[in-house]
Amino acid sequence: AAICATDKEREKLLLFVLALSEAGFMSEYAFLETVEEEGMIEQLRSLIIEPSKQLEPNALALLIGLLGAYCPLWLEQPSIIKQAKDLKLKNKKAWVGCIRLCILEPEEERALRSTIPAIGSISDEVSEKVREQYEESPYPRWRHTNVQVDPKKPFEFNKPYKILIAGCGTGKQVLQDYTMYPNAEITAVDLSLSSICYAKRKVQELGIKNVKFFHADILDLGVLEEKFDFVMCSGVLHHMKEPEKGLAVLTKLLKPEGMMDIGLYSEFARQRVVHFRDFVKQKGWNSDLKGIRSFREHVMNLANDDPLKLIARSRDFFSVSMCRDLIFHVQEHRFTLTELDRVLKRHDLSFVAFSYLPPSIINDFKLSHPAPEDHYDLLKWHEYEEKNQDIFAAMYQIWLCPSGNLAKVRSEPKRINVLFM
Repeated sequence: AAICATDKEREKLLLFVLALSEAGFMSEYAFLETVEEEGMIEQLRSLIIEPSKQLEPNALALLIGLLGAYCPLWLEQPSIIKQAKDLKLKNKKAWVGCIRLCILEPEEERALRSTIPAIGSISDEVSEKVREQYEESPYPRWRHTNVQVDPKKPFEFNKPYKILIAGCGTGKQVLQDYTMYPNAEITAVDLSLSSICYAKRKVQELGIKNVKFFHADILDLGVLEEKFDFVMCSGVLHHMKEPEKGLAVLTKLLKPEGMMDIGLYSEFARQRVVHFRDFVKQKGWNSDLKGIRSFREHVMNLANDDPLKLIARSRDFFSVSMCRDLIFHVQEHRFTLTELDRVLKRHDLSFVAFSYLPPSIINDFKLSHPAPEDHYDLLKWHEYEEKNQDIFAAMYQIWLCPSGNLAKVRSEPKRINVLFM
């Protein structure tokens, strides 16, 4: 019926189908397909490859776009990819944008794989499993950013710092740090080559020059012959077999006057996710596409008042890579602040501040812990978190420094992105 529609009707339908195709790509085809749909997908391929009659451009675009709503076009048969690239449409903006997203950008990332140097080799068994997860599901998939460098940024943020991002993923952390420290030299590493290539493509797209990428395990970074002013490691250590080993390596790469930002899961705030992970194991859903789709379908069919339905409020629920990272991860550690306090002491590190903690929480904490020194005491924060267990629902995002430099850090001009307590 779509093929036989009028030009005007077909054009409207094409815009809708291209939107579905882009949405499918960005969600990594998270929705469960019916048996009927699976059969129709094969029919679509046949119509595109060997049409029963010559298709005019908009009709062919409609079929390719519809196929892209269900399957990654960049992995399709070469003849389909060629037709998509060669197709000329009168209203080409939407089509060009869709083909760029669904075919050209993944091809660019594959071409970048040979440009990423490696440090060491990944031999740790848990690191290898984590690497495999992010090779299959680079995290997170993103398109746009509002990155803007503030020309009036204070002097302390404009110094030519050296920054190490240990676990750069698909590059959002790189963009955040570039925005915060625009004159810095950034070294970004990750276990997943697919994720690094995504990050490098985005960095090139945005014209950022001061970033070097390496494919590496944190455990192998001790061979780097430089020290860093900032070491950033958010959401990474808790996925290692032994997080403290990773922390030890990163601490040795920090300059004596340097600072480290780490992100770790909270034992208290993560309990709801632990419940979901246990439920997934009970149901026997694997961490592949079929298992994640089945989990999502089950959740979407629950009554709105079912406690398990809460997961559908999380943005992580709406793409395969994010759902896998949240619920199906192959390795996860969680911490309390008392445990973290002991870990930091073992590595001669001191707590400086939390990142991104709302002023309302800081002010509420002060009501029960008014002494200035309380604000830097993780044991006091542990007491507060026991009574307010969701305050670190995202993660503990914590700035640290070598203990011998703590007094200087507290007295010097601000150079980190926090709300001071």
